[in-house]
Amino acid sequence: MTIWVADIGGTNCRLASFSETDCVREENYPTGSIRTAADLLDVFAASFPEDKALGIAIAAAGKTEGKTVTLTNAACTLDCSALPLPCLLMNDFTAQAYATLSPLTHVRSCRKGKSVAHRRAVLGPGTGLGCASLMRTESEWTVISSEGGHMAFPFSRREDERAYQDYLAGLGLESPSCETVLSGQGLARLHTFLTGDPLSPKDVGERFLRAPSETLALYSRFLGRFSAMWMLATVCTGGLWIGGGIAIQNPLCVQTDDFLCELSPRVPHSWIHDVPVSLFQDTRVGLFGAAWALRQALDCSGRLGSSAHS
Repeated sequence: MTIWVADIGGTNCRLASFSETDCVREENYPTGSIRTAADLLDVFAASFPEDKALGIAIAAAGKTEGKTVTLTNAACTLDCSALPLPCLLMNDFTAQAYATLSPLTHVRSCRKGKSVAHRRAVLGPGTGLGCASLMRTESEWTVISSEGGHMAFPFSRREDERAYQDYLAGLGLESPSCETVLSGQGLARLHTFLTGDPLSPKDVGERFLRAPSETLALYSRFLGRFSAMWMLATVCTGGLWIGGGIAIQNPLCVQTDDFLCELSPRVPHSWIHDVPVSLFQDTRVGLFGAAWALRQALDCSGRLGSSAHS
């Protein structure tokens, strides 16, 4: 069985061809080069000309409505209703939620714990900030999408955080959201606030998130706080998985004492201290999750017939 999978973020678009058991080939394109579903199909055909794909899974960083998605951080709207193959369209963090079920997904432990229920959660900072949860209902898993990244960020009354709030207010961000604080541009703003040095999010990550720094300490504190909020909101006693390009490419963000201390807020719920926390180790995690979901959908629909196992 061959299927095509796309993971379309605000900056990059990853395309892959999957066999029954693995990701066989992969191509990367700038998201700005793909404006319509027809463009996407053309790029798939050009990238994998020998494939006879049985379906397409599309994970996109935006709001999905039926067979249409408009990306949040890119000028791209995909109407997939006319595609000539069975198509499964989902939010990118729906795909990351499914990735917790995929045997292809590799993770590292950030905090050991005990998984005691069929409720899981995912989050990840990148160009934006995504989050979702996953619940087991009788014979299947159901993803619960979320716009939790747009909640107002809960700053503390610490002096450095109050100064940062004043700085953001001076930029016109009077009530910054969690995405505003933790996304790539949020990372760049934080670093400029701390150092006066305006750098791109990529440069900040490579130069200041891979070794101890003031930027790493404050950013990881904020990421740990949002992680604890999301665990409480989803009651994910089955585990929290962290993805997103910033965290995956800079794993120290989820290993510092600042991050780990924020995972244990003073709340009257002892279970939060036992939730296992893991970091996805591969930026292709959205591809793995979308591929898993499409395989399940095709199997259930009977579209594969005997060819699925030939």
